[in-house]
Amino acid sequence: MGMKLSLARVSNDDINNALSEASKGGRYTGPTPPPDRYHVEVKKLWLTQSKKGDDMFKALFVIKESGDKKEYNGAGIFHTMMLPNDETSKAFPIQVSSIDSFFRNTSGGKFGFAEFYEAATKGKVITDDEDKVGQPIKSIGKWKLKEGMVIEVQTINRDNPNGSEPFVNVRYIVDVDDQQKDDDQQKDDEAVEGLDDDGDDVEGLDDADDADDDDDDLDDLLGDDD
Repeated sequence: MGMKLSLARVSNDDINNALSEASKGGRYTGPTPPPDRYHVEVKKLWLTQSKKGDDMFKALFVIKESGDKKEYNGAGIFHTMMLPNDETSKAFPIQVSSIDSFFRNTSGGKFGFAEFYEAATKGKVITDDEDKVGQPIKSIGKWKLKEGMVIEVQTINRDNPNGSEPFVNVRYIVDVDDQQKDDDQQKDDEAVEGLDDDGDDVEGLDDADDADDDDDDLDDLLGDDD
């Protein structure tokens, strides 16, 4: 199903960017991942709405690490990206940057916000039938999620008002160029040391209401490869 996104304007008070994740769900029964950088597999992207009715993307990431962080493999992380609708809003640049970062990092730098905007305003957002989370994205213009795509994210832990385990949120997606620099540095470090061895938060962008539903979503989705 193809659709054209209206990108209607909303007030600043209505702009949210809920970066929500339930640390335990589905097949993962390990400890809560502490704030750190993690390599994550991008499992799915949905077009959905916040509880206030604002359009947003919601992506599901699953930690896919090696070494000391391997114990957190399988932990699911939801990343919510509000569609920018008001260029006068203080959140507008952040929302644009968040979407741009997601698409650039999942396309090898070939598809960013400009390409997304052009496709979205021309009815080239192709979705599948709606599920519990929203409308799964099949493609947007020339962008299509590659199976097994792995990117890197920086996480932050937030208090969970509904339980003892905190939410593990995406603080930001690590830029693809920075990821390459880190990988190169890690290889250099391993060559020297491993011869014998096998930013500040942005206020006003979180929506706690959307975080409440993520436990149930992850219960259903972490065991689903669709």
